[in-house]
Amino acid sequence: MLSIISERNKNIENNTNKKIFACIDDGASFIFNAGAGSGKTYSLVESLKYLISKKGEFLKYHNHNVICITFTNVAAEEIKQRLGNSSLAIVSTIHDRMWDIIQHHQPQLVEIHFNKLKNEIAIIEDEISNDGKFVNYQTLSEDKKKVFFEIMFDNKNLFYGVYNKPAVEIRVSFSEKLRDYPSLLRNIENFKKITTSLFKLDNYKKCVVAIKQKQRRYDTVTYDARYNNDALHKMRISHDTLLEYAREIVLKYDALKQIIIDKYPYVFVDEYQDTNPYVIDILSSLVEYSKEINHPFCVGYLGDSAQNIYDDGIGDEIQAQLNGFVVINKNFNRRSAKEIITIANRIRNDEIKQRSIFSDSAGGSIKFYQGTLENTDAFMQKYKEQWGINNNNKLHCFLLTNSTVAEYSGFGVFYSAFKEADIYKGGNYDALNTELLSDDIKKLGNAQLIYYKIIDIHSKLRDPQTQIAEFLPIELKQKMNLGDLRAFISNLNQATGSTFVEYLNSLINIANQDVSGHCTTFLKSVLDVDNLSLTDVKQKIAGILFPNGTESQEAAEKLEVILNLEVSICESWHRFIRRETNGDVVYHTYHGTKGLEFDNVIIIMGNAFGRERNYFKFYFSHYQCQNSLNDEEKEKMTKVKNLLYVSLTRAIKNLRILYVDETTNFNQGIKNLFGEIHSISM
Repeated sequence: MLSIISERNKNIENNTNKKIFACIDDGASFIFNAGAGSGKTYSLVESLKYLISKKGEFLKYHNHNVICITFTNVAAEEIKQRLGNSSLAIVSTIHDRMWDIIQHHQPQLVEIHFNKLKNEIAIIEDEISNDGKFVNYQTLSEDKKKVFFEIMFDNKNLFYGVYNKPAVEIRVSFSEKLRDYPSLLRNIENFKKITTSLFKLDNYKKCVVAIKQKQRRYDTVTYDARYNNDALHKMRISHDTLLEYAREIVLKYDALKQIIIDKYPYVFVDEYQDTNPYVIDILSSLVEYSKEINHPFCVGYLGDSAQNIYDDGIGDEIQAQLNGFVVINKNFNRRSAKEIITIANRIRNDEIKQRSIFSDSAGGSIKFYQGTLENTDAFMQKYKEQWGINNNNKLHCFLLTNSTVAEYSGFGVFYSAFKEADIYKGGNYDALNTELLSDDIKKLGNAQLIYYKIIDIHSKLRDPQTQIAEFLPIELKQKMNLGDLRAFISNLNQATGSTFVEYLNSLINIANQDVSGHCTTFLKSVLDVDNLSLTDVKQKIAGILFPNGTESQEAAEKLEVILNLEVSICESWHRFIRRETNGDVVYHTYHGTKGLEFDNVIIIMGNAFGRERNYFKFYFSHYQCQNSLNDEEKEKMTKVKNLLYVSLTRAIKNLRILYVDETTNFNQGIKNLFGEIHSISM
């Protein structure tokens, strides 16, 4: 099955690719729409190969390059591997490419950064002046405000040392020092808020002055992909701010536009539906400016709007924004059996009507079952036996809740511990699942990133296949000879501990005793701290997860649970993030399956999804009457449809869906898509 391609289908696919080739020849920008499993990456690579073969000599002579930007490092590596060695094609993530382009224009970047700082200063000053939490500070005279800041600045280490201590201990620590400010210590949360705001304001103002005076190290903005948060006062930006700056600098400076256009006359964007709108704005401005100056510039967007499942992606709005682009649709499917393709076409229900490119595509199996949550384990066991599941023929299960995925994958305790952090209470709960379970490291939460980096050290030290290059940032590696490298690894290998905090403490102690300073430099970089101590790192984690402090016994106990997670549990989470899970059954979140494909898939589905009580139920209930929905309801239908489409199209051969709630009231919607609803008979 899925092995025979007729000459006719080969010709049709080649003709589709030739439409891209024609755009390349004509310098015409285009949108290439290709459904799930269509061989989009194949078409992308073939287009790059064509471009290099047709225009390679011209590009090389003029010192030009082709850019291909991807959504993840994994996708970039796959394209590089398929493309082979080529000095003309630069394949990387969006963030890496944007930084490579703009980092050489530091005067302009510093100007943008300077304005960003001034804007942040205005926001903080407005909050200090008007937020009701600061009323006791607002009533102070200017002289008393100045003295208060001087006292707190002189006692900054003490402040952060007791930051997460009980309120009574904080009061004791500062009651004498602030005897003239009794009102500020009445509410410790407000006291901490005003103090940290004043410290941040001071840092930003000092940075503004340093930039004005052109002090050393303040004439350069830096970006480091290892960090997920800004340090504006240190002239360092993170992922989202990078795209913000890139957009501003390109839109503002025509000279930079021309440099980019002339250096990179061809740009391909993979998975356009997930691309940040800032990137679309940047490339659109380049396309328009290239027309003004009559310089050739071609942008190709390749993707599928029906697979937009992330809130920050451009999705189907790209069509409206890119008027005049050539639109090319590919309707072949290279992944799935025709039985699965048929259902997928019903779900997406648009101009993309896929059919298999293979003549022998029949033989797949898809069935929809209605049961209960209690049926789940027995249902999976039934198909493990029926499909002959083993380590060479795995079963992939998509589960309804992220906590269930964590539990089945061996790190349920890890998930539960972080779930209890104050930062994920209330309206911010949805962020937990992205910040804890995303396989895109850039999307991990700042506290989770600390855990990931420390457990990554633990894992790599115990893997005989690990290369030293995987450990070190390039700037540190360049300072070390072979003997230094061996001593560095030997020192780190001495770290022990059965819990996260024990292992972390052991690493810190080793680093602080390392006379060469290499371990200290390395660990400071990993943890993004100025002072390498367990107290400081614990305080950093606490500040992220418990922004209102841990003076209450409940918050303190929750923090201790997080810090004392077993290393073995953390390793299970680490393997999940790296997609290195063991066993013959692999468990996934719905979102975590994007870009993957599996022979055998079971999807557990129900009325609710995440925090939405009426999710898949809403979709099936309104499937037959979509034209009567209002705009908000249509947007929700699209959101559910895209997730359902992405999940279902991961399957190559065998697919089962188990709906664990009653379906009587919307059976017809299900039947219109899947046909018969099967009953559970275990």
